[in-house]
Amino acid sequence: MNFCCSRRVCPQCRKNRMFLPVDFAAALANVRRQTIYRWMRQKSIHWIVLNAGHRLICLESLIEAHEIDPRLVKDIVRNQQLLKTLRAL
Repeated sequence: MNFCCSRRVCPQCRKNRMFLPVDFAAALANVRRQTIYRWMRQKSIHWIVLNAGHRLICLESLIEAHEIDPRLVKDIVRNQQLLKTLRAL
């Protein structure tokens, strides 16, 4: 399975969203992993936990909650599938 990016239904948004691993989310928000975990505890971003225990962050909630410019995503994430999805935002 490719954890780089994954489209899934966000349980909080109840919409099909793009999800990123914690490392990618931290790089995008220009924060440390610990900050992402704090935002998760504060419920300011949405996330899911996979069977293996990996957490994936809802990209839409990250962008909205922390005022991240979606154009920055293109500079950080090199995955073509994610870039194609972001062009539709």
